Amino acid sequence: MRNRGGRRAGTLERQAAVVHIGRMSEQTAPNPIHPFSLEVTPVPGGGAYNWAIRRHGKLLQRSDRSFPSESKAHSSGMAAIEKLLSGADDR
Repeated sequence: MRNRGGRRAGTLERQAAVVHIGRMSEQTAPNPIHPFSLEVTPVPGGGAYNWAIRRHGKLLQRSDRSFPSESKAHSSGMAAIEKLLSGADDR
């Protein structure tokens, strides 16, 4: 049986279900940096990036300098999160 668009009935419903299941599995995947999140943002004026670490949505730490690329800012932010997770920053 075909619908008005010429597709078999039920095709779109199956595709939507697959997408929905994929999204559910992404949400339930373990987050290795929980409860922290890392935001990398461009500096106004362009050409550099900063990072910010949040714990449960509240600002915890920011980069004290700008980075020339988004990937370098991300790497620096992840290193800071690893210090927080390991307790190396506790004194």
